[in-house]
Amino acid sequence: VVNATTHEPTVAAATALASGSDGTPVAADYQIAIAETQAAGAGNILFLDTYSTTTNGYLKTSMAASNDKMAILCNPADVSAASAITDVASYRDVNGRMIYAFPYIYTTIGGISTLVNPASFYASLLSQIAPQIDPAYAANTQFLQGIESLSKTLQRSDYINLMAAGISAFEIDSDIGPKVKSGVVTQIANSSLVMIFRRRMTDYLVQSLGKFLNNYQNAVNSKENRDQVGASITSFNRLLETGGVVPKDSEV
Repeated sequence: VVNATTHEPTVAAATALASGSDGTPVAADYQIAIAETQAAGAGNILFLDTYSTTTNGYLKTSMAASNDKMAILCNPADVSAASAITDVASYRDVNGRMIYAFPYIYTTIGGISTLVNPASFYASLLSQIAPQIDPAYAANTQFLQGIESLSKTLQRSDYINLMAAGISAFEIDSDIGPKVKSGVVTQIANSSLVMIFRRRMTDYLVQSLGKFLNNYQNAVNSKENRDQVGASITSFNRLLETGGVVPKDSEV
């Protein structure tokens, strides 16, 4: 077997950006990128590689205009639990679309133990679990094995205070490994809306039914069409009950 090399791409010289500094995006660049995600169906989880008070504000603004996404926020720097509790107070909403991750995490990058913000780990976790699953479910530790340790040693009282403030913190469980302690959103005014899986399941149901109902968009408002729509929604719900995605009436 002979490997052909004639069609391999030529290594090109680096090209400078039209504006700004190469490799150094500014806050306005994040604002533009976040705005691009506002289109319906453009993903379900929004997170950044680096954070500042300004970019957290952009995420909050974006979530206020969203009906199908959640955003992961965190403190711009590795700070104490008390500082994080003070900071998260600036990021409340009504619909529970913001997750405030804490604390910073040590992971291996290029063979070196490196301190990173927790957003990417949280986003990775959510991308691998179904919407009805609580991020704090013990079995989810299998998706977080890249976490070596946390930047903060947190006590039980710290986790209680963080949860009450609307902060979803990581822990290193001595028995099972790295996991989320409490899967809560920053919205704490309404206790029935505080769980992350509640928001994700609501979006899943609304989006799934919305896509199906497109088949009846602008159709004649006849009894036959109404019956078909109602029967289809009922059938979809029964499938979810059978699959254990939503509880049956007898389980509620």
